[in-house]
Amino acid sequence: MEKLRNKNEVTSLELLEEINRYREMEYNYKIDNGLELGKVESKNGKFTELKHKTLLENIKEDFELEIREQKILLSSYKNSQNKDQPMFILNFREIVVVEE
Repeated sequence: MEKLRNKNEVTSLELLEEINRYREMEYNYKIDNGLELGKVESKNGKFTELKHKTLLENIKEDFELEIREQKILLSSYKNSQNKDQPMFILNFREIVVVEE
């Protein structure tokens, strides 16, 4: 998350990379400390990787208003097969909830 800390915006791809990095760290921590793994982690023998498609669905669901108000923008990127794929650009100032 350190590399995202000084940015005003983050793409859903960058966010996905960080989420999966933390999921892997959590999995390794559980293994190193003899803690109980989740059912899927135990079955697969690795951390559960979040897919970009799932993250996009979560963003659409959780930030419907912000997307409509164009505070979160739909964009695209070229995948490894050079095909356009959707991604979101999230502006930290617009989506971070400040507690009063």
